[in-house]
Amino acid sequence: MENLGLSKWTQNFSNVPDFRFPDLFNYLVGKDPQYNAESLKSYKSLLGYKLYFDGHVEDLRYHPPQPNHSSYSYLKFAVNPTEKSKTDDGSSTYKGFFLKKDGCVHSAYCPCKGGCVF
Repeated sequence: MENLGLSKWTQNFSNVPDFRFPDLFNYLVGKDPQYNAESLKSYKSLLGYKLYFDGHVEDLRYHPPQPNHSSYSYLKFAVNPTEKSKTDDGSSTYKGFFLKKDGCVHSAYCPCKGGCVF
């Protein structure tokens, strides 16, 4: 799922639709037992936040909605493994993505074992 079949990826985030912590909170609570209201109140103690803060998340890209095709905004990223130099499939990074529609998270995926926030 390298480019999701999309061709206008950018690292310019000035046009990303409004996205805030409550959007992510609403998506995660109830979907994963690791995330609950109490743990997300202290999100800076979560491993996913620490990985981001320590620079393990790289190559973050945005794809705007495509007129007449989709009202979704796409974000994709790569996460460096923390305990070894390669992922289980031999890649140098875990690749993940999430989709937004109307300011809400619609779907998210990351295969990393570190518990990425996404």
